[in-house]
Amino acid sequence: MLRVSNILSRGLLRYLARAGVTVVGLLALAACGGGGGGSSAPDTTPPTVISTSPISAATIVAINRDITATFSEVMDASTVDDLTFTLKDAANNPVPATINYSGTTAKLHPQTNLVQTTTYTAAITTGVKDLAGNAMAADYTWSFTTATDAWQSSTTISAPSGRTDHTAIFGNGRMIVWGGTDSGGLTNTGGRYDPSLNTWQSTTTTSAPSGRSGHTAVWTGSQMIVWGGDTSSNAGGRYDPAADSWQSTATASAPSGRTDHTAVWTGNQMIVWGGSDSLGRTNTGGLYVPDSWQSTTTTNAPTPRFGHTAVWTGSQMIVWGGSDSLNPFGANTGGRYNPATNTWQPVTTSGAPSG
Repeated sequence: MLRVSNILSRGLLRYLARAGVTVVGLLALAACGGGGGGSSAPDTTPPTVISTSPISAATIVAINRDITATFSEVMDASTVDDLTFTLKDAANNPVPATINYSGTTAKLHPQTNLVQTTTYTAAITTGVKDLAGNAMAADYTWSFTTATDAWQSSTTISAPSGRTDHTAIFGNGRMIVWGGTDSGGLTNTGGRYDPSLNTWQSTTTTSAPSGRSGHTAVWTGSQMIVWGGDTSSNAGGRYDPAADSWQSTATASAPSGRTDHTAVWTGNQMIVWGGSDSLGRTNTGGLYVPDSWQSTTTTNAPTPRFGHTAVWTGSQMIVWGGSDSLNPFGANTGGRYNPATNTWQPVTTSGAPSG
């Protein structure tokens, strides 16, 4: 028996077969398809870290923030853990934390607040691998310094115009302010403020909602949704700070335009409720799942009101206070809204603060 380990041509195979020789080896002819083609090359490119938050050498970093690293490709999630993604303080002591991985981003969540005015070093080791099993070529490390418990002025360079009745949210390591009333009246301008770098960048006005005040804003994890602030319009907008771009929100089945309402983000939908529309105080609302609306029931809902507050518990929205038709200077009533069942329950007034 002649044992052949290299790839053979069809002609040589036929010759050996006629000669009665048994060939045992690695045959890639099926992959070649007889025409000289070949299979795609395997992935042998090592993954890299393409961005981090905070960035390397950042200062004034909040002591209660998460640390993230984004890779050049999708990684094997089982290799991203507290052994391969670590954070250490200035004395090289490890910081207890939980690690989460989604998409191409790993997130380190410290179990307690970091220490003020301290330099920390984060590290991603070569133990992390992509889906093809390729490890990073070298460990990736970066450092940053936390802020002090003291006031520091924010720069005014490239800051938005001074204003009132605007909104502000925090997402992707930046504060985003938008809308309100400045010296020229209602505005649809805004800005993104990075506290670690003490810098401002403007938000685009291309496709932005019309200027307004008394609106609401929520952060979804990747977008800011602004809505309301105009009793004649029920339009809003979704702002993507990574792309500095706007998309409009649907108006079909949306609640009536209003001001002084509330909005909460549940993790997958925005709930707006109450406020003042063109007819006065209202107890209507809507559930917005980008990009469609459903109305909230008014059965057992609190009395119509504006200037109230709302919080999300993880399963319910609780609204309380505000000015209703019976208590224009403040009601001490409220309600608990369950979006899963579209139902309201009252909040007790026993022991409640004054309206």
